[in-house]
Amino acid sequence: ARPARAQCAKENLAFESEEIIHYQVSYNWKFVWVNAGEVTFSVAEDNWSDQPAYHITGKGKSYPFYDFIYKVRDKYEVWADTATLSPYYFERKTREGKQRVHNRYTFDQPAGKVYAQLNSSDTSAWQATLSWSDCTFDVLSLIYQARNFDYDSFTPGDTIPISALIDGVTYDSLYIRYLGEERFHNRDGRTYDCLKFKPLLVECTIFSGGEDMTVWV
Repeated sequence: ARPARAQCAKENLAFESEEIIHYQVSYNWKFVWVNAGEVTFSVAEDNWSDQPAYHITGKGKSYPFYDFIYKVRDKYEVWADTATLSPYYFERKTREGKQRVHNRYTFDQPAGKVYAQLNSSDTSAWQATLSWSDCTFDVLSLIYQARNFDYDSFTPGDTIPISALIDGVTYDSLYIRYLGEERFHNRDGRTYDCLKFKPLLVECTIFSGGEDMTVWV
């Protein structure tokens, strides 16, 4: 059975400062895979209000040739506690097709509050003070938090509860379904020993909700 509260990793053992990861984004079009964009994640040591912090950045963009179909220019940033990865400040500036979003969250850990400023081309701008509980993360710090889960403690089919603040809404019933280990044969001709997952997605401009994404790590 799935525990009632979201998972928190006890310490960061998965990455260090100066890590940079590049991904190529491919799209399946009429049974042909085309390279349509790229994503880069990076980690740097920094400070936030005189506290040591990781400055984590995620950038995604479509290649210019495909911009006329669906232009993507996304940037996510978070400053997070180096020990717990609990976020201090998060900012999202994205353009996906015709939609533009600029969201900012300032996390007040002692008060358990988030001061949110949200701007979107689809809705009116608004500000709010939201409640914030332990083990709730923005989408970027959640990715790095999930890298530290103890996957040896799970069996295939288990759901790992997570809690995320997305577009001013706290989703505390999300999960990652762990599907076990699998040898993955990639399109580059190489074979990788992987952990396999299906995250429960929140419906947005690119994704539909549900377990429609499969991830091999």
